[in-house]
Amino acid sequence: MGAIGLFEDKYKENVRVVSIGDYSKELCGGCHVNNSSEVLIFKIVSESSVSAGVRRIEAITGKKVYELLQDQKQSLDEIAYNLNAKPNAIIQKIKSLEDELENQKEEIKRLKSSSHKDIYKDLGNNVESRDNMNLLIHKFENVSTDELRDYENRLKNDFENLVIVFASVINEKIIFTVTVDNSLTDKYDAGKIVREISQVAGGNGGGKKNFAQAGGKDISKVDEALEKAHELI
Repeated sequence: MGAIGLFEDKYKENVRVVSIGDYSKELCGGCHVNNSSEVLIFKIVSESSVSAGVRRIEAITGKKVYELLQDQKQSLDEIAYNLNAKPNAIIQKIKSLEDELENQKEEIKRLKSSSHKDIYKDLGNNVESRDNMNLLIHKFENVSTDELRDYENRLKNDFENLVIVFASVINEKIIFTVTVDNSLTDKYDAGKIVREISQVAGGNGGGKKNFAQAGGKDISKVDEALEKAHELI
């Protein structure tokens, strides 16, 4: 007969075969109607692959469809209320909010760029020259690791023989980074420096001689940790 049996379903001893013309024959799990008019409304809720070339459709009918539609309408009304829009204008409202969000992202990016320029200028002004080297030790608030690395790379391009020690307090933790110019790695080891200063703040870390990173747990010790950096360099 070539009927398909879905073995995650449970069949009784006697089963019926439902056929749709010459296209499909399937064993029926036991749910029958006398006439298709008993089905009333029919809604597909999912479809999936049963085997190669065979898809399975799952649907609900009758009262269950009305209940589903009522639930969906209630959800739609709540979304419309929260968006301050009519139900038939939700899509336009969402698109408008997406455009507004993109504009705000661009404005934030512009403001950050402007802020970074000011911060970078201040950093350059705070670089200390001593004993044939340049030193910068600085504390930040809410500056990410990526932003610290950006400042370090830009400073290395503008200052020779540079050692940089940064600490950023973010999310109740401390990020320490130490950068040492390659010409100074025989004298200063970034890994050792960052390890010692981070331990002051209850953290640990390490890395290479020219760059290292660590974390700190006690944000109240960040100034003390940077004082330790002054002692080490």
